[in-house]
Amino acid sequence: MTSRELVLAALRGETVPRPPVICPGGMMSFAVTEVMAATGFSWPAAHRDASLMAGLALNMQRATGVDNVGVPFCMTVEAEALGAEVNYGSAEVQPRVVREPLTDIGEVGKLERLAGTQGDRRPVVLEAIRLLRAQAPEVAVVGTVVGPVSLAGQVLEAGLLLRAMRRQPAQVHELLRRCAALVTEFALDQIAAGADAMMIAEPTGTGEILGGKLYREFADPYLRELIAALHGRSTPVILHICGNPRAILPALAETEVEAISVDETANLREARAALDRALLMGNIGADLLADGPPEAVVKNAARVLEGSES
Repeated sequence: MTSRELVLAALRGETVPRPPVICPGGMMSFAVTEVMAATGFSWPAAHRDASLMAGLALNMQRATGVDNVGVPFCMTVEAEALGAEVNYGSAEVQPRVVREPLTDIGEVGKLERLAGTQGDRRPVVLEAIRLLRAQAPEVAVVGTVVGPVSLAGQVLEAGLLLRAMRRQPAQVHELLRRCAALVTEFALDQIAAGADAMMIAEPTGTGEILGGKLYREFADPYLRELIAALHGRSTPVILHICGNPRAILPALAETEVEAISVDETANLREARAALDRALLMGNIGADLLADGPPEAVVKNAARVLEGSES
């Protein structure tokens, strides 16, 4: 099987000769300075140039042998398209939002006027996907979008957003509708450009931050609509939830995605018992991957595989 065939077969729930190894992109950015220095495809220029973005993703795949290529390398593309000011970082630092376009939930009506004022890199990402699809037909191309709640927390400072969920829920829903519309459009455009699968990253819309009740009200409905739109294009979906998902496991169990990605804080056996309809991925610490000796990474990966099968 090619890497592309392996990834897609696994996401379909078919028996595969080995678990695929993927790094979707976005918040799970897949680039190291050694490859940047050796190839000339580097941050921060690669965040704004389609050829550099695709070249870096492809060279990372060739250097490591993982089963996918994934772009973009950050979580700021959608926020910038809605008027957020972004610092593009350096070769070692990801882009980040340094100024949200809204200062109060009551300003949600300004988004249409603010959209595009700081730039719009969505066309760069779409062209990078087209290049990757053409240059690496045997490798899975995974597109990435920011979840609606996490995008809302970049458009309006996250603390203000959480406060507004309790005090001004109707206006929060209006903001989330606008965020979800942009995310859905961007995700569908990535599929049209050649993405084989899509990952939705929700680092803010989590059980630890929202709790079960607020997750059900503010995150779950918009995720379900987004996922349904992607499935309407026959595209498998990976949903990444940061932190301990215990408080939202019942909601996640009803979320019809092919795979759910969790970080190292999740209790894998607990998650496996609750999420028996979806594949699980992740649960290996980023710090371990960055700094740990190879034998420790292998041991941790083996533990995760055993846990996911229990």
